Amino acid sequence: MARYFFNVRNGNHYMPDIEGEEFADAAAAHQRAWWTAKAMLSRPSPYTAPWQNAVFEVTDETGRVMLTLAFADVRGNRPPPLVIVGWMSLMPVVLAIAA
Repeated sequence: MARYFFNVRNGNHYMPDIEGEEFADAAAAHQRAWWTAKAMLSRPSPYTAPWQNAVFEVTDETGRVMLTLAFADVRGNRPPPLVIVGWMSLMPVVLAIAA
């Protein structure tokens, strides 16, 4: 199990996740990011509109960005599967396949 941190970048604001959460792999962390973004956008509040421009920057324990997810890209009933196809320059090469 690896620990992933779900940091949020929204314009000039950066909100670090200081606790993180353990997942079996990056695909599971991607699922969590997708569902969390969807929940944040679906709650009626005066803050919903600003979240449209937010981005999750999911990092590992070393601070390396493993994936990013724009809240605006959260569509449909479930997230697309995530397939990591390799590593390039210490960054994962990720292929997101639309469902």
